[in-house]
Amino acid sequence: MSHRAFLFFCSVVLWGVSALASAGPSSSADTLFEHGIVKLGSSDTLLEITRQLRQKIVVRSSFEQSRTMRVLRKPIRSSGTILYAKNKGLYWQTTKPFISEMVITDRVLIQKDGEHLITVTAQQQPVLFAFSQAFFYMLGGDLKSLSRQFTIHLEGDTTAWRIGLLPKDKQLKQFIHRVELRGGQQLDSVQVIDRSGDKTDMHFQPVPAGNSPLIAAELAHFDF
Repeated sequence: MSHRAFLFFCSVVLWGVSALASAGPSSSADTLFEHGIVKLGSSDTLLEITRQLRQKIVVRSSFEQSRTMRVLRKPIRSSGTILYAKNKGLYWQTTKPFISEMVITDRVLIQKDGEHLITVTAQQQPVLFAFSQAFFYMLGGDLKSLSRQFTIHLEGDTTAWRIGLLPKDKQLKQFIHRVELRGGQQLDSVQVIDRSGDKTDMHFQPVPAGNSPLIAAELAHFDF
């Protein structure tokens, strides 16, 4: 899979919504990354955030996102739904401006295009796979796995927190400058700033019965 395919994945899956999207890096983000690196096990707040996120077996949310690029006058906006199921994976469906489906597990990344499946493994495309895995880990509160790919920075408490991520891997650093997560009882938003300075923000909104067990139609998303 080419560099173009990597960028296509980012444009479909990772770009979010924010009134700040056309601005430069915010001072609050700068403050977040001024905090030292947090080691897992050394912060009670981080341990509690991890516990809150990991206790959710199923997460259903709608999302809105936009990608603001310096070469474009207007942001690229999209929306859809996500379904995270512990021990199954993350199902990501974009419904606007076009329909696209993607499944992320701890083993593979699969893009569904009608009856066709495009499968990517870590061996085939390590950077793309690592970046997609980061979102899988974020929703599941798997900060231990995230810490293998990123340094972790923390601000706030368990009711209103911000977690900053800076890539460790040299290949990831070629694409990602930094990531900021915001939440309370769950992950509410993600902001990604790439190396070119373009910005992405995603906002998640829980849906009714968002944590109820999977039904048969939802389980089918993970059958491939």
